[in-house]
Amino acid sequence: MPDPIAPIEPVAVDAAAELAVLKAAHQEVLTKRQKDKARIAELESAMTENQTKLTEANESLHRVTIGGPLQAMAESISTTPELWLEQFQKLHRVAMVNGNLTIQSSDGKPMSVPFERQAIVEYLTSDAHPQSRTFNAISILSRASGADLGRSQGPKREASPTLQFGLR
Repeated sequence: MPDPIAPIEPVAVDAAAELAVLKAAHQEVLTKRQKDKARIAELESAMTENQTKLTEANESLHRVTIGGPLQAMAESISTTPELWLEQFQKLHRVAMVNGNLTIQSSDGKPMSVPFERQAIVEYLTSDAHPQSRTFNAISILSRASGADLGRSQGPKREASPTLQFGLR
């Protein structure tokens, strides 16, 4: 049979001493809580600052690696690069994959078009492309200027003899 449980005997406790100990413990907890709140606020501030710096760094990296070459390509392809970029970015995007710029569809699927001027012009102006009429209108299809620059490659003609009339 189990031992009977001994009745709890009241222990004489000095109430004032116990109250002082509890107040001291409470004060320690409050102090620790205030320090923890200050530390949390400090860490949140540092995290926000670091996120801002990270965002700026990502934007700068994107401008250098993708934005700059894409803008240069737009300027070489079109007389209105802003309009060309707007139309291009409706259905496409450019991404850096394994160190190379690649053209992707707007949903991120890679396309077989290399990031080269002539290939992009041919792709965008082909009848298979849904915006071919738009890109035909805003793209420079040929770099030929039509200028001769004064250099004729044909056979050279001899000067015809000049006739002189009158006394010599």
